[in-house]
Order: sequence, then structure tokens, then C-alpha cells
Amino acid sequence: MVIVQINYRRPDMPKAEWEARYTDDLARQFLAVAGLQWKIWLDDEDERRCGGIYLFADRKSAEAYAAGPIVARMKANTALSDLTVRVFDVRAHERDHPRAGAQPADGGRVAGPVDARRRRAARYFAVSTKLGRAETRAK
Repeated sequence: MVIVQINYRRPDMPKAEWEARYTDDLARQFLAVAGLQWKIWLDDEDERRCGGIYLFADRKSAEAYAAGPIVARMKANTALSDLTVRVFDVRAHERDHPRAGAQPADGGRVAGPVDARRRRAARYFAVSTKLGRAETRAK
């Protein structure tokens, strides 16, 4: 498992105006990213720092995402500044420790080995939570 961490500073505008840019269509694109297990959206209103934490099944998928069109559009967006993209390996020993895994709303482990249906549900949950939904079903 591999993490991609992306951070940037958003434009100086009201938070509501910034958040209005995050539409269902924008979030849906992440459901099609190869190898993506889940995404967590980040936002620090005081410092206008935003970004995401992405869990990928493997390094190849993570590096393809970091070098791919979504990140390229972010890099080309002149409204964003201080953009950083970092790739990290997840430590296998800590990942498999019973208490080290991330806990989704339903109490199951997402960070450890899970079946394909559960991974799809976790991916949908991570995206749909940002959209204001509390669904955990796979789409």
C-alpha cells in the first residue's frame, strides 16, 4: 500500500465560495482512478491550506496518479500555490497491526487487507462523505 499526499494553498476567497467548486462531477473522477482505495479531503481554513491523502493499492498506481492528468491540472492551476505532491510507502508491520488500521464508520478495517467489494465501498464512502452523503454502499 502506498500513500500520496497533496497539499496546496487555495486562493484568498470565502470558504463557501471555494467549497462550491467541489461538485459531484469533480468527486466522481476519483472513483475511476486505478488502484485508489480511498481519499481524504483536507482543508485548513485559517491558513487556506488544502489537499488530500490518497491510499493506493501499489506504488505503480500511486506514481501514475501523481504523474497523471488530475495532478497535472492542479499544477497548471494558477489559483493554487505551494503545491506539493509526496509519495510514501505504508509500513507493512504497522499496517497489519490490529489497532493500526483506519476505522470506517461501520467499524470494519479499511487499512488492512479487505475484499474487492469492501474496497469499492470504502472508496465510495471517502468520496461521498465529501459530497455530504453518509452512504457506504458500493456503486
